[in-house]
Amino acid sequence: MFRRYSWLLILVGILSLLAGFWVLSHPGMALAGLGTMVALFFLVDGISHVVQYFTNEWKSGWSLFNGIITAFLAIMLLTDGFGARTLFMATMIAFWVLISGITRLMMSFDVKKLDRAAGSTLMWTGILGIFTGSLMMTTPLFTALMVSYMIGFTFIYQGIASIVLYFKAK
Repeated sequence: MFRRYSWLLILVGILSLLAGFWVLSHPGMALAGLGTMVALFFLVDGISHVVQYFTNEWKSGWSLFNGIITAFLAIMLLTDGFGARTLFMATMIAFWVLISGITRLMMSFDVKKLDRAAGSTLMWTGILGIFTGSLMMTTPLFTALMVSYMIGFTFIYQGIASIVLYFKAK
């Protein structure tokens, strides 16, 4: 049964390799494309919050505020152009790494009470996350390039894995 559809593996493999090499040769465009998708998601999310505010019986001013700000940011991203979306994605990823590091560090104090070794590991990964996130925030162009390269190499890896599986299935 698997052999009958194994041609899909070669197709996925080839498409993944092509996508990977394209991302590596156009890292800014790839990240800007991802930024466009995120901006479109923000726009839909923001509009849905505003619509929910006016259609639901229960009304929260905070929900309306969130919807307006989210939609506004989305419109700003969509109209600012290529560079803004690229830097936005890099900054968003850096901010996520920084916040993850802070939360890991804070959780480590509670975990240490239960398991000293696990708490210490969590503490050091938190500190590393804070350092890495801070460094990424100060170098958004470098961050954008590295994220794009990671995405490109992941596509290439997946492509190679699919092609290898295709030949193993035959």
